Amino acid sequence: MAGATPCVLGQTPSATTRPFDISEELELAEKLDKKPDPTAEELDKAIEVYFNDLADFVKNLKKLSSIEKFDPSFEIFKVKSSSYQPCPQTGTGRRISEDSTINGWVVGAIEDAKIATEHSKWLSDCLAFDGFAGRDKAKSAELSLSYDKKELSYQLSLNFNSPERSKSSGEGLLRAFEQFQIDDDEDLELVKVLHKLTRITSVNNQVQIVTRLPRAGLDALLATDAN
Repeated sequence: MAGATPCVLGQTPSATTRPFDISEELELAEKLDKKPDPTAEELDKAIEVYFNDLADFVKNLKKLSSIEKFDPSFEIFKVKSSSYQPCPQTGTGRRISEDSTINGWVVGAIEDAKIATEHSKWLSDCLAFDGFAGRDKAKSAELSLSYDKKELSYQLSLNFNSPERSKSSGEGLLRAFEQFQIDDDEDLELVKVLHKLTRITSVNNQVQIVTRLPRAGLDALLATDAN
C-alpha cells in the first residue's frame, strides 16, 4: 500500500537567538508545507492504492453477504468521512464523519474504508484547518460512500488550493489511471469491473475519483463469491 509521503521537517530559529519576526516564521512554515508534485511513479501507486482500497471494501461486503449479514436488496447507507493530517506532518491525523443509520454488521467494513482514505490525503495541498493544536493547515481527503437500490457509489475527493492546482493534479492522476495495470491475479476480474466504472474529474478545487457500481453489477459479484 502507498503511505503518506512525509513532509520535510525543519527547526524554526529560536526567538532567543535573534529578534522574532512573524513574517519570517510564516514564510518558513509555508516553505515546509510545500513539496514537489508527485512523480509519475507515485501517481501510479496512488491509483493502485485506490483500487486496492475499493476492492477490499467490495470484498468485505461479499464476505458479509456470504454469511447473510449484508442483504443488498434491503441495505441503504450514506457516509461522508474526512481525513486530516497536519502540515508539517507531525503526530497522528484525525477523521470527521457524518453517517446515516447503518446495519451493525456493515459498520466494520465502512470503518475500514474510512481508514483507507488516509492512504490518499498526502496527494492534497496544505489548506487552512484549525483542528490541530499549533498548526493552522492540513492535508485532507474525503470519502463519500453510499448504497441504495440503484447503485454503490464510492467517491474519493482530494482538496487543492486553486482550480489550476486541481486541474493539474487531476490530469496527472488521469494519466496514471489510463495506464493502470492490474497485477494481482486474485482480484483481476473484480478490479477490471471497478476500473471500467471509475471516472476522474476536476471540480473547482477538488479532484474526484468516483466509482459507481450498478446494483445489478454488485449482485453479480456477490453471487459469484457466494457460490
